[in-house]
Amino acid sequence: MIVFSLIDDEVAEPERRRSLFAGDLFVYSPRPSTRAIAGATQEVLEELLGPDAIWAQQRMSEEEFTERFMAAAAELGHVLPEVASALVTDFGSDADTTYVGTPALVAATGMGFIAHGLGVRLHPHRDTWYAAPRCQLNWWIPLYDLDASASLAFHPLHWGMPVNNTSSEFDYDKWSEASRFGEDPIPSDPLAQPRALDPIDLTPEVRICCPAGGVIVSSAAQLWSGSPNEALKTNFSLHFTSVSETDLVSGNGPANLDADPRGTSLSRFVRCSDLAPLPHELAERELQRREAGSAVRRRGRHG
Repeated sequence: MIVFSLIDDEVAEPERRRSLFAGDLFVYSPRPSTRAIAGATQEVLEELLGPDAIWAQQRMSEEEFTERFMAAAAELGHVLPEVASALVTDFGSDADTTYVGTPALVAATGMGFIAHGLGVRLHPHRDTWYAAPRCQLNWWIPLYDLDASASLAFHPLHWGMPVNNTSSEFDYDKWSEASRFGEDPIPSDPLAQPRALDPIDLTPEVRICCPAGGVIVSSAAQLWSGSPNEALKTNFSLHFTSVSETDLVSGNGPANLDADPRGTSLSRFVRCSDLAPLPHELAERELQRREAGSAVRRRGRHG
């Protein structure tokens, strides 16, 4: 299925979720709430990385840049769950039935600066390979203007098409025990990350240009990667995730075509209205559905 980008399409929130579950992408122009979020985050970045933080990689060593960026992420970690909750509520989500995952401050360094850790370009993957629930929505807010040379790249050819991958070797709970907020939101060893086992055709691809404070919303089932940043600057963004209790209870969401990780990221989700943890039984229900789907796929492969 070809993925369509719906620009500033102000549909009702349940309809937006259904559209995202069908493979669409939503892109929103900056609005007062998102400009405020981007501006406040920029202030923290520039306190630690200096004015025009996007050029900090030209002024610092890789070690200094990494240390200062991690300090910014740690400082923001105390407020980002509330920020994410306010954001998704501003876009029409019900604060009493919507939960947000642990937000992340993301840096995409340019021209090979930091060729490991922060600087590793995200390979093609679905977030469901990393134990995200099928009904998860991903929210991206560029903190500075984002052009297509260093954007997210979505690969619509593989929407609805299984990709042979190593997600069955990924254990979210074991990784979660070893991670802390402010570190990379993926395992530090790139070879340990869920990835495709066979060469995959990444064309056509959809890249989205987005001004600071704009919003890109996609399904966790999208196959996507990080485009190479060929500029001499760093692109910064905020990444949020959300799920609806309605979808978790009803089993709504795209089909799980190829994700078989252990554990679930739902253990880190909190309710928008009061930041209460997501009920354990909802996470267990999602795990049971995933296991049932995996069993069906295994029978299909061996039948």
